[in-house]
Amino acid sequence: MDRQSGDISNSKGFADKVLRVLSIFFRSLRPRRSSKASRPGLSFLLGLAGTAIVLAAHFASLDRRAELHALDLRLQYAASRAEPENILHVDIDDASLNELGRWPWPRETLAGIVEVLGECGAKTIVLDIILPEPQKVRYVDAAGEVYGYSDSALIHQAPPVPVFDDAILTRTIRQTPNVFLPMYIDSVAAVGSPQSVIDSRVAALLKADPQVSFSAVIAALHANAVAEVNETELAARAYLRRRAVLAVERFGMPPGQVGDLSLRGGEIIPPLVPFARVMDGCGYVTFRPDEDGIVRRIPLLARGGELIYPQFALTVAGNSLARRGGGKVNISTDASTVTLSCPDGTTRVIPVDREGRMLINWSRGTWLDTAGRPGEIHISAAAVAAVWQQRQRLASNRNLMRLTQLTLAQGRCDELEKLFAEADELYHKRIAAERGRYIAMLYDPANIPPRPTDLIAAEARIEGRIETAAAAFRKELDEFYLAQRPSDPQAGKQYDKLAALRDRLDCIRRANAKIKRDIADYKTRLRKEIDGKICIIGSTSTGAADFVPTPLWTRTPGVVVHSNIIRAILTDDFLRVAPAALDILVILVAGALVALLASRWPVFPAAVAAILLAGGYAAFNAMVVFAIWKVWLVVAAPLAAMLASFLVVTAYRQFTEERA
Repeated sequence: MDRQSGDISNSKGFADKVLRVLSIFFRSLRPRRSSKASRPGLSFLLGLAGTAIVLAAHFASLDRRAELHALDLRLQYAASRAEPENILHVDIDDASLNELGRWPWPRETLAGIVEVLGECGAKTIVLDIILPEPQKVRYVDAAGEVYGYSDSALIHQAPPVPVFDDAILTRTIRQTPNVFLPMYIDSVAAVGSPQSVIDSRVAALLKADPQVSFSAVIAALHANAVAEVNETELAARAYLRRRAVLAVERFGMPPGQVGDLSLRGGEIIPPLVPFARVMDGCGYVTFRPDEDGIVRRIPLLARGGELIYPQFALTVAGNSLARRGGGKVNISTDASTVTLSCPDGTTRVIPVDREGRMLINWSRGTWLDTAGRPGEIHISAAAVAAVWQQRQRLASNRNLMRLTQLTLAQGRCDELEKLFAEADELYHKRIAAERGRYIAMLYDPANIPPRPTDLIAAEARIEGRIETAAAAFRKELDEFYLAQRPSDPQAGKQYDKLAALRDRLDCIRRANAKIKRDIADYKTRLRKEIDGKICIIGSTSTGAADFVPTPLWTRTPGVVVHSNIIRAILTDDFLRVAPAALDILVILVAGALVALLASRWPVFPAAVAAILLAGGYAAFNAMVVFAIWKVWLVVAAPLAAMLASFLVVTAYRQFTEERA
């Protein structure tokens, strides 16, 4: 009983101590009377003075770097994580370079990738590669060593075959729907240089006659002493570029359509004129980072000559939205927005600043995952090019089969030799016609000959005759020349040579059958990833120059910047900058609130309250204002105002009230 009484008395004593401590704490929270009634008010006013200093620094943009860093943190930890389901990156990555060769690739390779994407159901094909200059004609071997066989048995060797890469890519772009190419706007073009002088003169000649030939341009330049003989190359570059500028003007807008924005501009560097004439859309890809070198915003419109051009990703996204309604997108602006209007009523109101710059709402799913690897919306260009490579193998095998058949027919089948000679003659005529057409496409637009469809049809007919004659000769070969191996050593060697050539034909036929099956399998697998997607072809290899720092990644491929803009526009997921008046109000309220607490409460509880207020504001700003409302509201300046108010008031009270 005594022990129980002792426990009860000890409990009461502990409770009394707790009550006394709580009583002292809550009494400390009540404002103490000062010896001078004006001191709390003076403390509050001094706190407001500290806030005013922070506000002045904000007006002078001294907190700009801190605000940008705070924005980056919110983008990293509070922005969207959703991966765009309708966007697919076709990366020119390290694996692609290892498989297809060093960059730049022949444009026939790009044409092959574009062709396969179109066949696999790509809704839009975006080629994020600047192609302003013509590519030189290449020459390739007609056939080479295949499957370990030696070509020493062939008595005929085909001459190198010319490849017109630009003509191949032009034809592929024309035949594939919804292919978009970029252009570049040079804001620092040299004025008064020989190139600019010739460029302006060529532009005047083309404005007077858009179909004027390059030879006529050269004659006019020489007649006016504008160009010397050694400046013909400059004139050719100017001629091709100015013709391409005229071709892309169909994608421009009159300045009056965007009169509310202050836009930058410069000289247009468009795609090569054959591409510019057949592509379905075009936009500029010029980036301009913030003052700390990080790309957070992108100008959606820019001036090029006398017209206004849209940014590349804006063009792609706008056309993708408009195609749902079966028409074209209309772009309009005011002082703070760029609006896309589609025929079916779909609109996108994009918030921009006075220079027409959109704040990019980044998504981590568009590039590297947490392990630093490209996300699921990325595939290697080598995977797509595998189909094209297999088709190249088929073409090489056909050439090798032709040479083998010709060697077998030598002295044994006059009909087959004659057909091969006719086919060669048609081939050389077609090559000459294609060469003339290619040169006219570049330098004589008024006299571009039609595609040699008659020669192509004639080649197809003679190929059929060759197949028939080759089948008949093969039967004769088996029944007569290879019926039985002769006992004579010399004749036996000839028999073995013919048998080896026949076996080569069989091997090629089996290989071709397998290649065709592989192509079908590849396309089936690719279609699952490509069908209905916006496919963006761009470089992501480690040695590429097209990398920029962004809030989420220190090295971001430029093509990923475009995909983030496309994603934001398609999903209507934009970031808005808070009005300047709201920023100022938040800074003042934050500083004033802490000044009020610090002027009336003791230091320790006031400090705890200020910390809770600062943390609560930062969390509310990031998780609600930014993540949910999609508004960029100031963070650094309000926190600085809280700190300044607290320090000023506390220092004043330390030297007056608290010391007394």
